Amino acid sequence: GEHAGDDTEESFPTRTHSATPERAVVSLRSFDFSASSCSLRTQHHTTENAQHQITTYPPLRMADTSTPASVAAGLAGLLAGLNADEIASVLASHLAPEALAPVEAALAAASERAHKRRLYHIDVRDDALGRPGTMRAMIELFGRGAGIRVCRRWRDTARQAVPLTTKEEAKLCRAIVRGEGSSGCYDDPHLLANLGYYNVTTIDLSHESCKNIDDLEVNILAKRCPKLTTVDLSRCYELTDACLVALAEHCPCIKSISVDWCREVTSKGIVAIANPNIVHFGLANCSKVTPNAITTLAERCPKLSSVELPYRHITDESIAALVEGCESIVSIGLEDTNVSTATIIALAAKHDRLTTINLGRCLHITPDAILALAEKCTRLTSIRLAHCNINTPAVVAVAKNCPGLTMIILDSANIETSAIVELAANCPKLIWVSLDRCANVSASAAVLALSEHCPDLKVLYLSHTDITDGAAIEALVEGCPNVTGVGLGGTNISDATIECLSDGLYLSVINLTECPNISVAAIETLTNSDTRITYIWLDRRFQNDCTALRLAHEGIQINFRD
Repeated sequence: GEHAGDDTEESFPTRTHSATPERAVVSLRSFDFSASSCSLRTQHHTTENAQHQITTYPPLRMADTSTPASVAAGLAGLLAGLNADEIASVLASHLAPEALAPVEAALAAASERAHKRRLYHIDVRDDALGRPGTMRAMIELFGRGAGIRVCRRWRDTARQAVPLTTKEEAKLCRAIVRGEGSSGCYDDPHLLANLGYYNVTTIDLSHESCKNIDDLEVNILAKRCPKLTTVDLSRCYELTDACLVALAEHCPCIKSISVDWCREVTSKGIVAIANPNIVHFGLANCSKVTPNAITTLAERCPKLSSVELPYRHITDESIAALVEGCESIVSIGLEDTNVSTATIIALAAKHDRLTTINLGRCLHITPDAILALAEKCTRLTSIRLAHCNINTPAVVAVAKNCPGLTMIILDSANIETSAIVELAANCPKLIWVSLDRCANVSASAAVLALSEHCPDLKVLYLSHTDITDGAAIEALVEGCPNVTGVGLGGTNISDATIECLSDGLYLSVINLTECPNISVAAIETLTNSDTRITYIWLDRRFQNDCTALRLAHEGIQINFRD
């Protein structure tokens, strides 16, 4: 058929529809409609020897047919062997209902033979299919990103019909900076044009595949996306202040910026991008950011509502400035900082709408800080207190005053079992509880209480506790059917616990390091069940036995520890 030539633009990755795998695959390569003809190209792929054969069918001339039935018969011949059953809905705009039967029959038969449909080229001409209403129907049918090469009409209608979702924007940006896992396509004019056409407002490069991108690529995205409001550059380890300076220059509308774990970013970049519009700033583990930069952030970003601060070199004075200068804080991360009890008390008094706080490894706070939070911040939904100086009364106060709590981290806390019993009884919405290394807590009693009162629980960490086989594990399976993550490292559980969890839960993550009483047979039972396991932590002693297991289950990531 006739192709779009210069009237085409590159689109982001192809949508793939999967079905039952077959040895031979026939997929739709291109689909052209014009005022007088319909033409198709197909690709025949044999999985056994990885051979491809592309076939171009002679165009069906609409003007040469006299009845709708003959048109339908011709189209049925063109579509024979294709897994393109959805095309029948598009054809309905051209054909009478009685003429669709042979087409639908051919498509139904094709869908049983083909493995998948991959649409590479879409070209719509000036006919009925070019009308806006029909075009929107086609976009909904095939998906906006169905074609790698699409005509300008398709692209423009897609942009006007439905804005890009955040996920689609992220895929488009990642395609530019890495180019399907290669060195990047930031010089591709078609992909770059799409940034402007779709008015991209979100860049999310926190994906594992983007960790090696550099300032040049972010600079190109910044120039092409002046309406950016959200930028996530977390764990892009090679980025420096230059990318933040570029974003500050070209994107004045940014409201959310995350550079967590960008270790080359310094105070210069933070000061450059700080502006009154910022409501979220992620700076976790940015070791080169100084306390003075945090003070400047407090002065320039009065609307800041969510912030994650760097670690231990951040002073109590700079945190106090942030608490005083930003009146809308609802989420704050202070892990491993030098924050004091006095500053936390001031935070609780000034920001009673606080919902999320991370105080992990804050060694300078006392239980009085937690009591102040419990008294003033009754809307808390997430509180992290790992390795903090807290006690049972502080945790009980949180339980009684914050009924909407969904997450609490209490690793290594010096608390008693009664604190967890109160948590379970007063906070039924809990979905994430971590009690690793809580030496004074009876893990079995804690699990029984959580199983009785917290049916929505999804993650429970009990590593290095006294949990054992028996009634507690059975109660967890019965009372909390939504649990998907369990930490049992350093415990005395046996194969019986693994079998119970495998039979009753759809686990995706489990930690079984330092569990001397479990065997390879139990691990095989776990991975062969319907648990949907994706991550397992095991001792190094299992490595030889699990090599074949890892190969047999490609979707499972097994991490071995000494």
